[in-house]
Amino acid sequence: MDTPSSSDESGSPLRVPDWLFRSIIDATSNPFVVVKLDGTIVYVSRSITDLLGWKPDEMMDTNIVDYLPPDELDRAAVAFNQVQITTGRPESIPMVFQVLSSDGGSTWCEIGAVPSADLGYDGLALRLRPWNHNHHFNQFLSALNGSAPFSEVCEHLCRSIIPSLNVTGALIHYGFDGYEFCWTDGAEVPKACAPADSGPWHRAALTGRPVNATIEQLPPRARIPAEEAGLRGVWCIPVEISPKLPPAVLSVWRTDASEPLLGHQLGLEQQARYVQVAIQKWTEHQRLTHLAGHDGLTGVANRATFRECLAAALAIGEAELAVAFCDLDAFKPINDDYGHHVGDLVLVQVAERLRSALRMGDDLARIGGDEFTVLMRSVPDEETAQHLAERMLAAMAPPFEVDGLSLTIGLSIGIALVASDLTPDRLLALADSALYQAKRDGGGCACVAQR
Repeated sequence: MDTPSSSDESGSPLRVPDWLFRSIIDATSNPFVVVKLDGTIVYVSRSITDLLGWKPDEMMDTNIVDYLPPDELDRAAVAFNQVQITTGRPESIPMVFQVLSSDGGSTWCEIGAVPSADLGYDGLALRLRPWNHNHHFNQFLSALNGSAPFSEVCEHLCRSIIPSLNVTGALIHYGFDGYEFCWTDGAEVPKACAPADSGPWHRAALTGRPVNATIEQLPPRARIPAEEAGLRGVWCIPVEISPKLPPAVLSVWRTDASEPLLGHQLGLEQQARYVQVAIQKWTEHQRLTHLAGHDGLTGVANRATFRECLAAALAIGEAELAVAFCDLDAFKPINDDYGHHVGDLVLVQVAERLRSALRMGDDLARIGGDEFTVLMRSVPDEETAQHLAERMLAAMAPPFEVDGLSLTIGLSIGIALVASDLTPDRLLALADSALYQAKRDGGGCACVAQR
């Protein structure tokens, strides 16, 4: 392989010694592979071992296609041919491929190619750059913008952090309440290494300052699993989310106990900002999702969510279900006499009382105005339905104390028992009809629909 040359001030060519050129290429973190036009490998720089695990001698005289998964071959052939016809054109940009590694797995690599016409050589020079960080970061963005569980979001982000900081593993500790973290998620670190209520990540959350620790400084119950995983040190950086949200901490784990260098510190700060963005966006997504499915005043489910819940229960064949339609008696005068502010406070208390009267598994919703619905489970007969209705009526009996006022409000209930041939809309219609019968009977009572 010829070494490159340039010219000195007199115009005489200057040639870099072959040994120096090879040493420079071998020392670069991004390995180079030179192949003939038939794909045969004729040169590999030593840094290929750091990237893929293969030794240069193992790859010599093999074919480049031997290192590509079968589903990448067609795409690689197209790219190979395009490089040959894009000499000197800006369209010849690097592409991303999965490349097989010596351990039987694969590594995402960005591969740039210099065509033979530019080399004066009948082949291609390929430059490989690790792309695992970018791959997992793209998956992190997709998970964050989709509806993936936040644990999956954390895993993808941590998998992108690991190669970018050259560490063994990473964890995101979040939901700190002043005593412990509610959740810890990440990649390549056993969760037993990171108890929620103690450790350097805990100190970082309390102090708001980075904490670096050796494995010997971990709590005893965390030290053993960390040592078994071959870990020796952990760097923790606090993540300030917002004044309204609890702090989080990013911890990165290493197989040595060294302190972070300046480059590491800058990288940790950057990754902490990604954690901050992820938690803020996830929290906002959770808030919007809750608002979309719940009544903004009382916090119980809204009409759409209740109907979806009912439809889902019917679809899977849940037995012994009942639907209750509830309407407040004499609620309109409260709004008229005392204003909607007092009326809203009453509705909040109504929802709390109805919720307290229901059993675990029953679903309460406000479907508008002073109307509520309940999906009741384990209701085999009319007698059981009447018993549950009596509990709700009893919960409404005491006066409502609001803004110094003592207000008495009644409740009328219509109930429909589920049968196999009833649709959600038909069930709601039957419960609504029974409610009007309860109103006609004077209110303050319950009526079960008769089919």
